[in-house]
Amino acid sequence: MITEEALAIYQSFKGDPDGFARTGSHTDKARLPEREWALIQTFLQDLYLAQQGLVSAGYAAALRQRLADQCSSQGVISTLENLAAQANKGT
Repeated sequence: MITEEALAIYQSFKGDPDGFARTGSHTDKARLPEREWALIQTFLQDLYLAQQGLVSAGYAAALRQRLADQCSSQGVISTLENLAAQANKGT
């Protein structure tokens, strides 16, 4: 489950998994396990593709359901959407 706390840790490392692995505290790693880090990255990639219009309507609907199932709040989902949108602006 992606929580606000886990997402804040992810953002504090600017999405750098190497930096997190090397310098993340034991507390941070307990609060954001590797599988959740990977899930955040997957959601960001999928949201980016959806925002670019590169996924089918069915895939987009399935993504929405996965977000609802795996995120602790609408705030977490909104933050993920905003992070993906920022990546869109960088291209």
